[in-house]
Amino acid sequence: DTQKKESQWDCLGRIVRERDPKRIGINEGEIQWAAGGLTVVLKKRLVEAIGAEYAARLQSAESLATLWSETLLDEEIELMERAQAVSHSIIADMFSNKVTTPGQTTTDDLRYYYWQRVADLGLKVSFMPFISIRGRHPKDIEKYGKEDKVIRPGDLVHCDVGVKYMRCNSDCQEMAYVLRAGETDVSEGFRKLMAEENRLQDIFCGEFKAGLTGNEMLGNILKKAKESGVPGPRVYSHSLGYFLHEPGPLIGLPWEQVNNPGRGDVKLVPNSCFTAEMSVTAPIPEWGEGKEFRLPMEQAVAFTEKGIFFLDGRQTRFHIIK
Repeated sequence: DTQKKESQWDCLGRIVRERDPKRIGINEGEIQWAAGGLTVVLKKRLVEAIGAEYAARLQSAESLATLWSETLLDEEIELMERAQAVSHSIIADMFSNKVTTPGQTTTDDLRYYYWQRVADLGLKVSFMPFISIRGRHPKDIEKYGKEDKVIRPGDLVHCDVGVKYMRCNSDCQEMAYVLRAGETDVSEGFRKLMAEENRLQDIFCGEFKAGLTGNEMLGNILKKAKESGVPGPRVYSHSLGYFLHEPGPLIGLPWEQVNNPGRGDVKLVPNSCFTAEMSVTAPIPEWGEGKEFRLPMEQAVAFTEKGIFFLDGRQTRFHIIK
């Protein structure tokens, strides 16, 4: 009542006493940063306003905040797909001769190209773009040095990029190959590795079941992948939406492939989005005996009551730069 001389804190205390709640959820938690925004000072004021009796009924609303934040509307999933499509479109241009000139273009050039293209569209990046030469033949490393950033024939170029579209985040990792003279495609060893990556993605999607924790899904995915002969599988997936890495179940970390207490114990719910972020590792005969390559990729998926699907598709072939 604006006619009464009652402060906001006094008003809060009165409303709590009138409604006499059995439990009072507050923005305080130890697992999700998105559910831990209540400051020490504000909590002190809250306790003073509601009194000792009701302060004893305060409890963390972290589980509610997690569920609320990870669950998306159908319309929001459509926005997530559009965000992913924007990233896919920019990547396709970036990893082509429209933008990349072998022997001249550097990975820094591509980083700023991506950044500028997003800005030209009136959008923002989800995070700083990362572009790197992920693979180079040992003889070329010897010739040009390990610190060389110029994109050259025979290179495998990797990107980890995202865009923020109407508050929704995309997060993509894709690969490109730069043809050598006389080549028309990446070599067989790398094509096979891409196929194994896609196979791991299929296994990943097949283990999404509502009610499972991230740790349970991680164990199921890796068990099936190893039984199926996927070479060197590693899974480190996270939820995706209005937040880049939270608040849904964490499905592995690059350095932890067994159990992730806390975030890995969060349960999967329908209408949530994730990155299918993972890698496979296998020998590459074309590079010589004992030479292995780890292929990391990341595509977005949506999990609904109807099942799981990739948002705007996924990469199944290397981008080719001539």
